Amino acid sequence: MVEATTLGKQKPQSVEEYTDGNGRIDFIKINRSLMSRVLRIDLAHISRIFSGQRTPSMEVAKKIADYMSITLDKLDGELAAIREKRKVEKRAARTSKESK
Repeated sequence: MVEATTLGKQKPQSVEEYTDGNGRIDFIKINRSLMSRVLRIDLAHISRIFSGQRTPSMEVAKKIADYMSITLDKLDGELAAIREKRKVEKRAARTSKESK
């Protein structure tokens, strides 16, 4: 687990702070800026991962999962769902555009 050292007065969030009532991760609630500084991963890279634009390397995935106190399998499943949703949205936008 990532050491809970403070950066200023901030500490890494607890898993309860960014999960919904169904145990799903709400990536919007995660303090990406803090995560970026603690893990020393570029903020833009973290944002691309959480929006489904990029797939993290195993090294980065391990750091993120550790930071979030979740398993790699949980992180992988959540990110796969985001990537799939992104694909569906892009396909729908393309179909809508072609029908005009």
